[in-house]
Amino acid sequence: EYPKETLLKLSDAFKVKDREKVLELTVRVLNINKGHNPELEQKSEALNGYATFIGKVREFEKESDNLEEAITRAVEYCIAHSILLDYLPQHSSEVINMLFGEYDFDKALAFAKQEGISQGISQGISQGISQGISQGISQGKSLGAAYERSNLKKLLDSVGSLDELKAKLR
Repeated sequence: EYPKETLLKLSDAFKVKDREKVLELTVRVLNINKGHNPELEQKSEALNGYATFIGKVREFEKESDNLEEAITRAVEYCIAHSILLDYLPQHSSEVINMLFGEYDFDKALAFAKQEGISQGISQGISQGISQGISQGISQGKSLGAAYERSNLKKLLDSVGSLDELKAKLR
């Protein structure tokens, strides 16, 4: 779902400190999906045909859950109903390949995003384990050193003096 008409500004895609020193590009975007802009559909037979074609692709994909079949059926439907007759009969295979590639690109982007999240989680776990091991070793050394000092102190206390210890060790 997208509004009937909207304006997009290129600068909105970037973090800009001083908006007055920016070259601005504003683009008017019209929703050409079927039923969203009837005035435009009436003005342009090509846009109306394209909107019908894409609407049929979506409809057939819901029915079959197979994108390639849905695109092929939409091409056949449009030709049978005299929609986009200037283009589809000669270029239907190009249309099928282009649309299937475009949809695959969207799926590839979604997959890449999910893969990136998984890699981030794995990397975070690995870093956490490494940090945990380092901290554990450091704490172990500190506790071990404290324990050794404590035992040495107990030993010295039990012996009395350094001379007595030397005598016992001989």
